[in-house]
Amino acid sequence: MLEYADPSFGGALLGAIGGTSVAAPEMAAMWALVVEACKENASCASKGASSHPYRLGNPDPLIYNTYKSAATYGSTFLSVLYGNNAITAYCSNPQNAAGDPQDCPTPAPGSAPTPQPSIPPLDPGYSANPNGGYNQLTGLGVPFARALIHAVVGV
Repeated sequence: MLEYADPSFGGALLGAIGGTSVAAPEMAAMWALVVEACKENASCASKGASSHPYRLGNPDPLIYNTYKSAATYGSTFLSVLYGNNAITAYCSNPQNAAGDPQDCPTPAPGSAPTPQPSIPPLDPGYSANPNGGYNQLTGLGVPFARALIHAVVGV
């Protein structure tokens, strides 16, 4: 995900945000929908072991159960078959490079900042699994909220 900022506030004009900074809040919101649906369903609302059994506890076993059945998995997750999470290394502000020493090395005293290369190097990251199923790029894939509710809650 890319973020655009007003440079007059001192930030980068363009910045990349990804990984758990994006995925964790999105998945937390989706899991909140699952829990709310469970709370409304009497058969599901008694599944957990806590004083609030509809909370279901750790979601991992419930989510990974969908992976055991090809039919359930295929209707609950979009399997990512191609692509990667490689990112372009960039220097957001070569005049003030101290903020990011890896991508924007600090120039030696008295020297000019090193200009950005025309084609920045890529961090190779992980590639998707062309055969489908689990991969390091997306885990199980992209969940469909309504289908995830159905797979976990049964409604």
